[in-house]
Amino acid sequence: MEQRTHHIPRVTSTQEEARKRLAEGRATQGDMILADEQTEGRGRFGRTWISPKGGLYATIILSLDPLLSLKAGLAITRVLRSAGIEAGIKWPNDVYVRDLKIAGVLIETTGGVALAGIGLNLVASPLETSTCVHQYVEGISRDAWAHRIAHELMDLSRGHLDLSEYRGACLTLGCRVRMDGIGEVSTIEGIALDIDDAGHLIIETELGRRVITSGECWHLRN
Repeated sequence: MEQRTHHIPRVTSTQEEARKRLAEGRATQGDMILADEQTEGRGRFGRTWISPKGGLYATIILSLDPLLSLKAGLAITRVLRSAGIEAGIKWPNDVYVRDLKIAGVLIETTGGVALAGIGLNLVASPLETSTCVHQYVEGISRDAWAHRIAHELMDLSRGHLDLSEYRGACLTLGCRVRMDGIGEVSTIEGIALDIDDAGHLIIETELGRRVITSGECWHLRN
């Protein structure tokens, strides 16, 4: 799959830019939208992703894949670890260094393709609960980070996800967690035991085991 990079200095969000370019026939599967800043960057659950100049904001257009969310988190983690940063994944795809968030992923679909939106803090930590790449390593350009992540994600998207690798990188397993937004029950707590073959999180609760297909995961103190 050939990849083209569309570099735009300023966008509302790379996800919306990708949608627009796909609709106009100016982008296709395999392309990456890369922006210097976003004015309306979005994360999961409709949250604002603070996107000043200096960060990495990209959307990669890929084929539909039920495990793409996990693959995206793993791709970022692979790249950060290869640079010596001890990154790990909070299920399903937030990337952390210890207990500080360094990157996030937003997966959306449009017109039969998937949009993998990626935000990586490079030179600044926008929140007290976040960190950035330059706290650990310098000398690698924004474009180099973007292309390394895109390469890893495209490689993962072509094949089967090695869940043993994902489990090994997942900080959630073994933690006491709270899951919000999971339907009628709304919130449950328990110990995260495993990731099943579909990428779902298995939690041991007071009422037995639950399989979590989606929702917001919070790590609690044991």
